[in-house]
Amino acid sequence: MSSSRSSRSSHSGSTRSSGSRSTTSSRPSQQSLTLLTHLQTNPPTTLSALLHLERTITDPSQIPSSDVSLFQSPMTSAFENYVVTTQSLLVELRGLTTNYPFSAQIIPLAVQFVRADPDSDRSWNLAWLVLNKILSEGLVESVSWEEAGWEGYWGNRLPSEAERGMLAGEMAREWKEAVERLVGCWGGRRPEWY
Repeated sequence: MSSSRSSRSSHSGSTRSSGSRSTTSSRPSQQSLTLLTHLQTNPPTTLSALLHLERTITDPSQIPSSDVSLFQSPMTSAFENYVVTTQSLLVELRGLTTNYPFSAQIIPLAVQFVRADPDSDRSWNLAWLVLNKILSEGLVESVSWEEAGWEGYWGNRLPSEAERGMLAGEMAREWKEAVERLVGCWGGRRPEWY
């Protein structure tokens, strides 16, 4: 990180010292440098903050398109931090699933599917990739079935198939609604691909 910070500092200094000369596409805009610094010193901790940042970065009226590639690594890190390191995605999903807290098993499974998918390297948005893998791989259904069989839910007895199926169905319904609600934050469009 320190080498990238010093690299940005030198860009920043050269931009200021250029006087009235116009900046070339090889020099990041001041807006980009400011946003990069903010992203690295204050990483977003909520999905809405990450999406706002992503929309800002990909809006040519705010960030020159020639600068977008500068954000690839920092945005990848920010989404990795949100999904994996801080488990903030799990926290947000659990906030939407009050009757049956979202299973902590699902996100790591989805991350494994994302990592195994070669197309996933084309987006910095790990949250979107994970949420879509949860749906496409049927992880809600399989994990809810597994968890519904836990004896602790049934007074330390094995549930009947009907009981287990009923509980699994309720869990799956609530969990899937939460995932779909978060996927809806993208308004039906895919995030940035490169």
